[in-house]
Amino acid sequence: MANNCNTIKDLLPLYADEVCSDESRKIVAEHVAGCPACRSTLEKMNKQLVVNVNKDIGTLKRIKRRIWIERIVIALVAAVVLAAAGWTTSFLMLNTDQTMDYEKYNLAENVFAEEDSEGNVWLVKQGAAVEAWMIYPNARDKNGNYMGEEGFSKEDKNGFAVTLKERKISNFFMLQIEADGSRLAQERTLIIPSDSELDELYYYDDKTDTEYLLWRRGE
Repeated sequence: MANNCNTIKDLLPLYADEVCSDESRKIVAEHVAGCPACRSTLEKMNKQLVVNVNKDIGTLKRIKRRIWIERIVIALVAAVVLAAAGWTTSFLMLNTDQTMDYEKYNLAENVFAEEDSEGNVWLVKQGAAVEAWMIYPNARDKNGNYMGEEGFSKEDKNGFAVTLKERKISNFFMLQIEADGSRLAQERTLIIPSDSELDELYYYDDKTDTEYLLWRRGE
């Protein structure tokens, strides 16, 4: 058995991994003690085993480090995305147009129409109404139907309606109205030119579906 290198070489991997029986370990130990070739093979196996272990440990460390970094990056990206989404949503919500509250801003007193000497009809805004973001216009027919509604007749169009819109964010920056109710700065907007065939101008509160007559030709 001492000179049977082929048999010993089959046992060397088990010997190097320390998984062979005590009897086999004794046989291999006695053989490699007197066989330089098998001893050299065993030494190479032991070196290879150490190298592989160190390499595996290094690889595992790099993998763990990479996973840790990726988790941090993912967490940071997720935080940035959520923050951006929240800011965008808040910004859009605050900048959404909404109809000005008719009673809250006392539009009955602060929105009216004036006809000049040339027959032009102007929409006059004052007080809180001046803070309106835009004037939303719509055509109205003789039956009270508005453009876009079922039953609206373009041929029977005889009126015009306006609705004041504000940005939600404006509630944070509204100018204070004087306690005595005195008139603040006014804004005048030409709504119906003198050569128009329209005969009526309304303020339309689309929240309550209510019309308020502002001007009628001849009155």
